[in-house]
Amino acid sequence: MNQLYIILEIIQYLLLAYLLGSASMLLVFSIAGLFNYEFISDQSDETRKFILIIPAYKEDNVILKVVRDALTQNYPKDYFDILVLADSFEQQTIEDLHKTGIKILEIKNENSSKALALKKGLEFLPEKSYDVALILDADNLMEKDFLMKMNQAFNSSFSVFQAHRKAINMNTPISILDAINEEVNNHLFRKGQRVLNLSTLLIGSGIAFKFDLLKSFVTDIESIFEDKELDFLLLKNNIDIEYLEEVILWDEKIQDLRSFGTQRRRWIASQIHFFNKYMKLAFKLLFFKRDLKRFIKAIEIYLPPRLMLLSTTFIFSLLTLFINPPFIDLLWISSFFVSFFAIILAVPKEFYTLQTMKAILLIPLVFFIMLKSLLTFRKSASKWDHTKHTGINDIIENNL
Repeated sequence: MNQLYIILEIIQYLLLAYLLGSASMLLVFSIAGLFNYEFISDQSDETRKFILIIPAYKEDNVILKVVRDALTQNYPKDYFDILVLADSFEQQTIEDLHKTGIKILEIKNENSSKALALKKGLEFLPEKSYDVALILDADNLMEKDFLMKMNQAFNSSFSVFQAHRKAINMNTPISILDAINEEVNNHLFRKGQRVLNLSTLLIGSGIAFKFDLLKSFVTDIESIFEDKELDFLLLKNNIDIEYLEEVILWDEKIQDLRSFGTQRRRWIASQIHFFNKYMKLAFKLLFFKRDLKRFIKAIEIYLPPRLMLLSTTFIFSLLTLFINPPFIDLLWISSFFVSFFAIILAVPKEFYTLQTMKAILLIPLVFFIMLKSLLTFRKSASKWDHTKHTGINDIIENNL
């Protein structure tokens, strides 16, 4: 019995150290994100040629309007092309896309994934045919000066940029929570990290690469989680990612609990998939290269989902209140409040509304969905879970 008690105590202390350490790290990023950060590039008249790559799986209902909107960019028409990686599209959609004058690569695979589509797309494009490759999702709308601003950004020493992705829809409680999560991520892992002179974290769309750099990386993409893979390759090759807070990319947010669960399961699967890869790299960066800056970036993948962090510290603070010594109780309670303030400081003021308060009532249900996602992540480990985009059509109509 004493041995079991000791084992449980050790597990508790390890869990407490992990959660309190994670919460403290998030609080540092959150406080840093409160400070101003401005990216400054040199002035230049150079006009770079862009290729806009849109991997799309069965997105017949939105792709045409997204493409037509992209063609209205305030940028010289001869200096940007659009490539749609059309995976399992209807023939009529393919014919309609051809009429717009864009490039189309049809993809038909039994195990479809965005990573696989990107590999095929970049292999399809000739060497040195473009200056910049921009990765978009099939539900993304760019602000009209997006390419102009991105072109200006490349007048700097950076080779990779992450745009500021914002919610285009907040029409359901779940989409509101997803929009808040997006902005919290932007605050913590993009703006906050750049204030601290750390490389920002990639999202999955709104990423601009020097074309030849991305093309050289594509053969090294081994998993179905392309954003984590690219993040890892950039970190491994000591290439920093800049965050462009003023360059806006509109993105459709999840609108129902089922899609939310699917998306979170995919995210958790990607973290666990890269556990060993990042561990080896983090160890090498810290003990062999003594590169603290890149070590911090490497261990970010081990941070728990924020809702899980907040919920777990709250539950353990209550459960252990009358069991642990006062000092341990204080550490559990501190871990909860550190987590709470890290998240609250990162939420933009525009979300302090009645609609957000109503959405917060769903958090207990969302917690159980995330717990289920954690237990069933293996479903997404080898097969890509696609998130269907359905609610953007009306929004695009209003923007065209």
